[in-house]
Amino acid sequence: VILSTNMKLQSWKMKIENSKKSINKQLIFITLLFLLSLNAFAQTANNDEAFPDSWLGTYNGQMYMLKPGVGITDSVSVKLELLSTDMPKQWVYRMTYKGNKKYGKIIKDYLIVKPDSLAEGTYLLDEKDGIIIEQTLIGNTFYSNFSVGNSYLNSIMRKTGDIIHFEIFQSNVKESLITKNRANEGQIVFEVKSYPIFTTQKAKLLKEK
Repeated sequence: VILSTNMKLQSWKMKIENSKKSINKQLIFITLLFLLSLNAFAQTANNDEAFPDSWLGTYNGQMYMLKPGVGITDSVSVKLELLSTDMPKQWVYRMTYKGNKKYGKIIKDYLIVKPDSLAEGTYLLDEKDGIIIEQTLIGNTFYSNFSVGNSYLNSIMRKTGDIIHFEIFQSNVKESLITKNRANEGQIVFEVKSYPIFTTQKAKLLKEK
């Protein structure tokens, strides 16, 4: 009986060891696949994110204006030109709106500037009339937020392959919702302000070949 029991124990141990080896092999295989996928993703992202080289060109598309509960309220054809200049670390940012009788043809001829004094990934959108908006490039996306009068605006410009996705959404500072957390004795009370978005503009712009 003892011999039989020992043989069974040895058999179980061997099965457990074989199972461990099999699991280890699977884990190594999965890890290698993950690392290879991560490396491929990183290479793709790095190629796609490179500014200014991979961004430069002319892009065309339609911009839509939307409101909550309504959807699309208007649209306009858009051409975005991102071009090099003779000045180092300065690029043309020219957006032309056309094809809408209400607005006529509007050209916003700006510059993207990268001063050496700014932190890595920080750029300036110079509107050439004294107004300068700070932008932050993270990955393949430019982010900016700013206020004009009582309006608070957030802007996103993201490049994916030959497409630039542009979105800007606007909220009213005066219509903020103010709330506070329920804090126990000794805890800090936080006041939080949230601003409802009342309009947004979206565009999908395709690069000219």
